[in-house]
Amino acid sequence: MYQRVVQFKIILENTKPEVWRRVLIMEGSSLRTLHYLIQDVFWWKGYHSYMFKIEDDEFSDPEFDTGQGWLDDSKFKVGKVAEKFSEFNFIYDFGDWWSHKIIFEGFVEVDLKEKYPVCIDGKNAAPPEDVGGPPGFEEFKTAVKDKKHERHEEFLEWYDGGMFQKDFKVNWFDLEITNFRVGRREKPRLIKAVTTKKTPLKKKSSLYLVK
Repeated sequence: MYQRVVQFKIILENTKPEVWRRVLIMEGSSLRTLHYLIQDVFWWKGYHSYMFKIEDDEFSDPEFDTGQGWLDDSKFKVGKVAEKFSEFNFIYDFGDWWSHKIIFEGFVEVDLKEKYPVCIDGKNAAPPEDVGGPPGFEEFKTAVKDKKHERHEEFLEWYDGGMFQKDFKVNWFDLEITNFRVGRREKPRLIKAVTTKKTPLKKKSSLYLVK
């Protein structure tokens, strides 16, 4: 049976200007793989806890479960989730509490020249790790822009944008560099896919395990 490709728009909530990415991922990929993709396209370093929130259920790596009762995110397919839920959430860093709204935009035809998962669009720079959540990010942006701000020098010294963004720019987004980051993970190539219309939201549906 041929696999399809799922298109998601992922919005980092409570950011102005809005930080978002549009991605393609194989329907047979697990939520765990989607987690890795989100880490890459938003430039998270991945050392904080995370979870997917889908209605009343929470999904993550059970190895780090300290009593929350998480479902194993490696056991659930993104395609099955997308068929049943038009939107769900991904939370990263329970201290800063970065909430990502994941919007299912439909199944798309595979590009035989492409490797998946892949980022196809996006806008604006994601926050630095450990900046203090949305309020901290707002203060950071104000401080680095204003040389007279009392924390200007402090934030400049603290910020580490790596080789690609040494100076933080709010509107920075580079698709090629982002996919270079995504491409460091091994990705199987799709041979063929079929297209289908978007499935309406079904609030009471159960999810399916990856087999």
